[in-house]
Amino acid sequence: MLKNFIKCICTVFKYGAFPAVVLFFLSVFTGLTLPFTVLYTQKLIDSIILFLKESVVLSSVLWNAAVLALTILFMNHVNFISNIAFIYLEKKLTYNLSEAILTKMLKIDFACFEDAALHDALKEIRSRPAKKVINLFKECRAFLCDSIKLFGMVFIFARVSPWLSFGFFVFLVLDFINEYIATKKIQAIYASQVFDERELEDLSSLLSNKDALPELKIFSAIPFIVKKFKDKYKVLLKERISITLKSYRYMGIASVIMIAWFSFLIFVLIRLIIRGQVSVGMFTGLIASITEIYYLLVFMSQSFWGLIDDNKSIGFLYTFMDLPHDIHYKKMLHEEKILEQNILEQNIFDKKNAIIFENVSFHYPNSEKEVLKNISFRIEPGAHIALVGKNGSGKTSLIKLISGLYKPSAGNIFIGSKNINSLSRDALHREFSVVFQDYASYQMTLRENAALGSIEFLNDDEHLKKSLALISDDPVFDDLDKHLGKLEESGTELSGGQKQKLAIARACAAKTNFIIFDEPTASLDPSAEKEMYQNLQKIIGTSDRGRGCIFISHRLASAKMADIIFVLDEGRIIEKGSHDELIKNSGLYFKMYKEQASWYKTEPDTNKVL
Repeated sequence: MLKNFIKCICTVFKYGAFPAVVLFFLSVFTGLTLPFTVLYTQKLIDSIILFLKESVVLSSVLWNAAVLALTILFMNHVNFISNIAFIYLEKKLTYNLSEAILTKMLKIDFACFEDAALHDALKEIRSRPAKKVINLFKECRAFLCDSIKLFGMVFIFARVSPWLSFGFFVFLVLDFINEYIATKKIQAIYASQVFDERELEDLSSLLSNKDALPELKIFSAIPFIVKKFKDKYKVLLKERISITLKSYRYMGIASVIMIAWFSFLIFVLIRLIIRGQVSVGMFTGLIASITEIYYLLVFMSQSFWGLIDDNKSIGFLYTFMDLPHDIHYKKMLHEEKILEQNILEQNIFDKKNAIIFENVSFHYPNSEKEVLKNISFRIEPGAHIALVGKNGSGKTSLIKLISGLYKPSAGNIFIGSKNINSLSRDALHREFSVVFQDYASYQMTLRENAALGSIEFLNDDEHLKKSLALISDDPVFDDLDKHLGKLEESGTELSGGQKQKLAIARACAAKTNFIIFDEPTASLDPSAEKEMYQNLQKIIGTSDRGRGCIFISHRLASAKMADIIFVLDEGRIIEKGSHDELIKNSGLYFKMYKEQASWYKTEPDTNKVL
């Protein structure tokens, strides 16, 4: 817990140093206001009494009055100053922390994405992490301020009577225990409602989900969803009322503790003033500040438990920031420091390189099951390779290894003469561009979408249009400055097939030695798929670099275009060869091809597809 507090404070001072320093000093001065008010109220009243007895001069009275007035003036305006400082801090922190998070995303080892905890952290990061850091900093600042007030009052009580200091601590501990029990019980109730809250949120989102709403309307299922929502909401509402009533019970206990403390305080003070052991000024100062002391006790316990709650909510950020870095990113940083190494890698990737797997095995993080087992092969520069196999045979895992997203559990991968682990992310980018099955769609201009694979071509209209034209002649791709998506009113929403074509054009626009396609035509019909691969053959066949391609496809008709086909089964390469060679071998490939071919056979008399 303390570790997160320290990291939070360091984060605030790192990304918003000036407003953080201002707020720190304001906290210290605010904390001193309560003991200062009590002390100078005592001094002012005692000096007035002495002045009336002609024991002190008027200047002493005026000085004490001026200090007290300045303290009260500061108390009245400190919140205004603090709010301005917090606005400036939030602005600085939001900008700088967002930049740090995006930079961290670039550095993270891709294997971390297999951990469910990372996805929980990413979900939280999307919900304004800077705001949560500031909230924790506010709680730290409030606790610091209350702690200064606390020790200041303990000092004053000790001057008046040791019994007051002792009593103050006793009642403070009792209030903390009450607050702790209340917080734990109420948190337990809220925790038990997490699933119901998520279900309620999901039901609510269904009625605004453009994918779910048409189906719900067609099936007339909306009344059922509404009824389910109302029933669940009634249950939650009843539980919330129960929580509120329980919280009032603990508030009542807190009030009893406060009344007991004030009764004790007033009893001791009256006893002391009767005996002449405390001045009229001190008596008046402590009685006048009785409300402040009450709020100090309340806020002290609230600040402490607030710190614990906010600490839990901020833990996700530092879990994320502490994730290990991608080995290829580390190599990229090393390149920046050692120019000679960068030049060497540039020379290596100016020529064509083979991809070599030597006895490679792989299992995902937090799993012992091997998805690839002792794989060895060589892909020559400019080769057209197809990877085929049943679902779960390891095809996509193989692609992630080739592109450097994962490190092999055993064995070695070479790009030319270089072990892939020794190459930077920038060097790998010069070698591979990839179209994954789960491609991304970006709400930017068509130009930006097409150039994301190689930003240096952002303003090269000819190159971008050529890449788009090779994939599709759809008019929707004519205007490079057209905004895609509905962030803007004039934006164009692409269909699933158009988005997939754009993802392929993005990979083709990058001038790499190999283009890797992971089920790139999954959203296309067979006719559009055939057209797509014909266009792909143009760009990989006519390139001056003789680009190679590696593609995964569950439709084996597409594999016929490959020079070599690798057939995977249960993490092993069990067959290798051209389409004709594999058909002759009558192995798994032949069986899969025959099964798929049967889908398109027709009845001789009716010409209907079976």
